[in-house]
Amino acid sequence: MTEQAARFEQILKKHDMTGSDSSSLKAYLYGAELDVLKRFYTRFFFVDHFQENKLRFTNAYSALAAVDF
Repeated sequence: MTEQAARFEQILKKHDMTGSDSSSLKAYLYGAELDVLKRFYTRFFFVDHFQENKLRFTNAYSALAAVDF
């Protein structure tokens, strides 16, 4: 994620789009990634259809959310 944020920062600077440093880009990318993870978790484990699955697969979500992609 750090490398990707640094690469985005270079691209933005190349196009004279200042005001975005790698730390803010990294925070944005992590936030977007967690949003995708939440949506994937909800659909894959059918949490949106079966609320009991949220308790059943809590450990799976915790394990995935802790991963440093």
